[in-house]
Amino acid sequence: MKNRSIVLLLLIIFLSSMQNSMPQNWMRVDSVFNPSGVYALSFSCPAFADMDADGKTDLFVGNSNKAQYFKNTSSGGINTFSFDESMLASIYTTSIGVNNYYPLTGDLDNDGDIDLIIGGYNGFIYYENTGTAQAAVWTKIDSFFQAVNPLIGTDARPMLVDIDNDGDLDLFAGIGESLFGGPNAGSTIGFRNTGNASAAVFAQDNSLTTGLPDAGLNSFPAFADVDADGDYDLLIGRDIASFLFYRNTGNATSPTWSRDFNMFNTMETTTYWKVPVLFDYDGDHDYDLIYGSDNGRLTVYENTGTTTVPVYTRNTDLFRVIKSEGSGATAALGDFDNDGDFDLVSGYWSGKFQYLRNSGDQTFPSFAHASSPLTVLDPGSYSSPAIVDLDGDGDLDVVSGELNGKLYGYINNGGSFASNNAPFAAMTFTGFSHPAFADLDADGDPDLIVGAEASANWRAYRNQGAMTFIEDASLLLGVTTYSRGKPVLADFDLDGDYDLVIGRSFGEIALFENKGTGESPNWVQNDSVFMGIKVKQNASPAFGDMDGDGKPDMIVAEYDGNYTWFKNMMNITVGTGKDAATPPAEFTLGQNYPNPFNPSTRITFTLPREMKIRLEVFSAQGVMVSEVLNGSFSAGAHSAVIDLASAGLSSGVYFYSLKGDGVTLSRKMILLK
Repeated sequence: MKNRSIVLLLLIIFLSSMQNSMPQNWMRVDSVFNPSGVYALSFSCPAFADMDADGKTDLFVGNSNKAQYFKNTSSGGINTFSFDESMLASIYTTSIGVNNYYPLTGDLDNDGDIDLIIGGYNGFIYYENTGTAQAAVWTKIDSFFQAVNPLIGTDARPMLVDIDNDGDLDLFAGIGESLFGGPNAGSTIGFRNTGNASAAVFAQDNSLTTGLPDAGLNSFPAFADVDADGDYDLLIGRDIASFLFYRNTGNATSPTWSRDFNMFNTMETTTYWKVPVLFDYDGDHDYDLIYGSDNGRLTVYENTGTTTVPVYTRNTDLFRVIKSEGSGATAALGDFDNDGDFDLVSGYWSGKFQYLRNSGDQTFPSFAHASSPLTVLDPGSYSSPAIVDLDGDGDLDVVSGELNGKLYGYINNGGSFASNNAPFAAMTFTGFSHPAFADLDADGDPDLIVGAEASANWRAYRNQGAMTFIEDASLLLGVTTYSRGKPVLADFDLDGDYDLVIGRSFGEIALFENKGTGESPNWVQNDSVFMGIKVKQNASPAFGDMDGDGKPDMIVAEYDGNYTWFKNMMNITVGTGKDAATPPAEFTLGQNYPNPFNPSTRITFTLPREMKIRLEVFSAQGVMVSEVLNGSFSAGAHSAVIDLASAGLSSGVYFYSLKGDGVTLSRKMILLK
């Protein structure tokens, strides 16, 4: 990894990566911004293996501080994936394994199933598959790399290959920037397997790496017989934008590495920290190149030549991710092309805006970067736009915060935007200003709340008309302000008033529910509505009905540049103003036990009175897979046992919901077969 300093390491330790979770009112839908199902976080490291023996290759991706698993859900090939939290749930239940982010698969004990190595801060950690080829069970073997780990530092990437053609797997370690010392960053160390295919013993053997130079700050080795001459060649990714390629001019039992400057020299050079895998992605019996990089995307170059004379051509449709072009992304929604759906406007570190046009239908959005008069506006670094009809002329204007703490206004005049900063000239903040607008006093014009770098520097302003704002601290009474918080005002529960939602710097989302009226807000903190929703860093929420069901959904941008759609699953009746966000205290849904489970688990719930309820189970994609209960039940405690494994369902994340008397409660569970 790019361990630049102790500060960066500490950030990596404490910032958890995004989880595919659904608290009781929201369902995460990854396919909107990640059509392949594989989302991008910083510094990605791919590894492929068929983990369920279904003939389709699944995917592990190391991201920032741990690995994640994506099951291949394609009808054929390896084109679409679904995040499956259950595969690595047992590994990441504690801090052990966290900050190990280089996954590698292989059958290290020759028992016919896939084992797992994860490299990183804790050295190499070996997880033996003590389950089956269809359903892995990970058992951590601490002694396995006991002799290797003191030699590789705390930032090494593992690679397995039978480099001497003796029928067992040898080990290579690409050395990175070990924070507390170790081998030279950028070097590659070889370990010959002096044991056998069933019981590996790794001993350092420098003859395996003779002639290989220091690659820079990191070395990421990958092996394949690229030229089909019967021995393994070597491709080294590194911490800059280019690769190093070495042909094996020795033989299958004793490698000799000779630099080839031509092969792999036409790859893009805009990303760095390239982590390669050479793999037959498209099933045409030659080696394609897939690599991760600093921006988190997986890049694919297919071999469009032959097995002996490869020609690498980039395929931009594979692992396509719609994300910010830079870090520090924020989110704001508005229909700028007047086609009846919400488009996305995003700020980021460069200071300009990004416009992502929604060309989908009214039931499912489809975003893509597009040119717009918005994209030439430049309020300053870490722009943070809000969409509002500031001048009351019926079209959408933009007001943006930025790094230095000022606000910048852009008035929409028939599709072009004119700068008008006068309404905000007297407003100053400590930095990282972020505006939020809504009519909080029902006088027909938008009032303003501004988040800032310092929590004590948040401000609220009442609109006096004609774009004249007067500071009014009463509009923030009851609100806990957060450093670098990103507020948004939205009636997501359709109760007729605006609630205050705040994206926090560590990725959580806070809610201050309006328990007053549309004319006079009374903010009360409510931790239940967004419980479990967390992104990696600097959450920026925005609300709009993306699927045509009349309920405002949520898009969350984050510092890494990713966007995520959370579908509004609240059981509210559109147009009635009925608020189901806060159920009665006696109406509860317990966490299933055991969890993870196989084949059955028990769900408990309590009812405040006799009532008709439905208990249902949904897949991670929101499809109902089981109706457990449907009928009237008495007041008090109840339980139900469900058996998903016997129903033929596969391992993975599922959600169960309890519905009754206008209230819906939901929880997540994991089937681990």
